[in-house]
Amino acid sequence: MTFYEIAGPSIVGEVIDGEAVVMDLDTGNYFSMRNLGAMVWTFITAGNSGESIQSMIIDNYPEASGNASVDLRAFIEQLLGAGLIKLSSNSMQDSQPESALLSTIERYEAPILESFTDMQELLLLDPVHDVAETGWPEPSKQQ
Repeated sequence: MTFYEIAGPSIVGEVIDGEAVVMDLDTGNYFSMRNLGAMVWTFITAGNSGESIQSMIIDNYPEASGNASVDLRAFIEQLLGAGLIKLSSNSMQDSQPESALLSTIERYEAPILESFTDMQELLLLDPVHDVAETGWPEPSKQQ
């Protein structure tokens, strides 16, 4: 079984109203995953294996059985490539994801990771240490 985990303490996120918003505090990039992408993120961070997530998707969306494994693999590769998750070195007890979470998703759509860099400067700003004498949000000139 293949397990993943959040790539480090600088990766933080929250799922709100069917959208996972995740930030990489080291790079200042932030990411959005909606609908099935948010559910996959939730299941990965809860410690479910890639195989059990794929099984849950196929069980809940039989019409997607031909595409689900390819779509899920591509989505996980995007998460790995963005540095949001990594292969887990821990051997975990796998459990079937709670498919009731999917009741809000009406139809299958491939999970998509959207990446944004427009707030890097603000997200990388340390308001306690990296500010000019005039205070936040004025960055220090020593950067």
